[in-house]
Amino acid sequence: MAHSPDATRPSPPNPLVAFLFTLRRDRHPLNRAWNTFFRSCPQTNYRVHVHSDPAFRAPSNRSQQQLATQGAFAHALVPPPYVHIARFGYTMVQARMLLLRHAASAAGQPADWFLFFSESDAPIRSCPDLLRYLSRRGGSSFAYADPPSPQQQQGGAAWARHFARACPPCAAANISAVDYRHGPGWVALHRDQVLPLLEREAVHATVFNVTGVDGLGVPDEWYWTTLVQAQGGRRYNHLLTYMQPGDAKTGHSRMFGATDLPELISKAQARQWPSFFVRKFPTNPQMDQALATSLQSMRHSGKNGSMARKIA
Repeated sequence: MAHSPDATRPSPPNPLVAFLFTLRRDRHPLNRAWNTFFRSCPQTNYRVHVHSDPAFRAPSNRSQQQLATQGAFAHALVPPPYVHIARFGYTMVQARMLLLRHAASAAGQPADWFLFFSESDAPIRSCPDLLRYLSRRGGSSFAYADPPSPQQQQGGAAWARHFARACPPCAAANISAVDYRHGPGWVALHRDQVLPLLEREAVHATVFNVTGVDGLGVPDEWYWTTLVQAQGGRRYNHLLTYMQPGDAKTGHSRMFGATDLPELISKAQARQWPSFFVRKFPTNPQMDQALATSLQSMRHSGKNGSMARKIA
C-alpha cells in the first residue's frame, strides 16, 4: 500500500540499518566514500554485509586493496554459498535473499531496515541525516513502482486474464494481477516486510525462478515491490537512491561524475522526496576521492551547524 511521505510512524529512536552490497569482485571500488559515510554512523546503528560474485578471479598483479582491509567492509562478507549474478536472471534476487537472511539473523537481532546497493552506488549525505529520516518512518519500505502500462491501468477481467497467462504460477503463490508492480530493485525494506519475504522465499521462487514468466519484467525489478504489495505492506513510492534514465537499449541508468555532485546534493535535500544515495558513479579512484571529500566536508560543516538541518 503506497502512501505519502507525510504518513509517518515512529521507528526506534536509533534504528539499526543493514547495508547490503552485491559486488562483482572481492573489494569495493568506492570504499573511501563509504567508509567516510560509515565513520559518521554510531557503531550500534549500522551493519555492512557483502555478497561477492564467486566467478571473480583477481588478477595476479592487482594492487588495489582487498575487502578484508577496507574498513567497514573488513568482516562484511557473508558466509557461502554465493551465486554468480547473471543480468536479467533470478540470481540477483537469490544473492539479495542470501544477504537479507544473514542480516536478519546476524547477532540474533534483525535490523530495522535493509538497503540494497551495488558497487557503483554511493552516499552523498551523512549517516545521521539518514537515521533521522528513517526513525520517523517505521513500518514502511521504500520501493518505487513505474507507472502502470495502459493494459494494467484498464484493469478488470482483461488485465487479470493477461496476468494469469503471463504468470501461471502466481495464483498458487497468492500473487494477483492487482498486486503487480514493476520498478528498480534498489529498494530499502523495513523489517516488517523482510521477515515475511524470508518465510515465503521458496514459494516465491516458484514464480520468479521460472522461464515461463513472460512480459512482466526482469525478476529483480518486480519481485520486491510486488511482494510488498501482495502482503499488504506499507511503502513509500520512491527510493532513497536517486537515479536517472540512461541508455534505453541497455537499461543502464545515467552515469554521474564529480562535476554533478553539487547539483545532486542540492536535489537530495528536497523535502518531499529526499534521497541519500546516488546510482551510478564511475568505479575509479578519482570518483571515490571526490565523493569522500564531499562527504568529509559535510561532516566538518555539521560540527558548526551549517549542515545539521533536521530532516522532516
